[in-house]
Amino acid sequence: MTTKNLLTVLHNFVNRVKTRPGGSEGFCERYNFFLTTSEYGADCTYARKCMDLFLSEDYPEIRVLFLEVLAEFRSIEGEDFGRVTNASKE
Repeated sequence: MTTKNLLTVLHNFVNRVKTRPGGSEGFCERYNFFLTTSEYGADCTYARKCMDLFLSEDYPEIRVLFLEVLAEFRSIEGEDFGRVTNASKE
């Protein structure tokens, strides 16, 4: 794999996290808005709803895109990139 491919999969991942199908704002952005502006923070009803919708509607697709990004990093850094090892636990 190449760095060019890494940039392409990163672009696809970022776009999908930021934007939902149809062009509306992504749930991550909405969740963060309610988290930071509501006096209830993570307990805000709207923030919790964004989390629920993200998990039920967006998570499967974004997970696949994330794994593509991880695979690209591992093709550059080596297969152990991002894995916890005994040495890194100490």
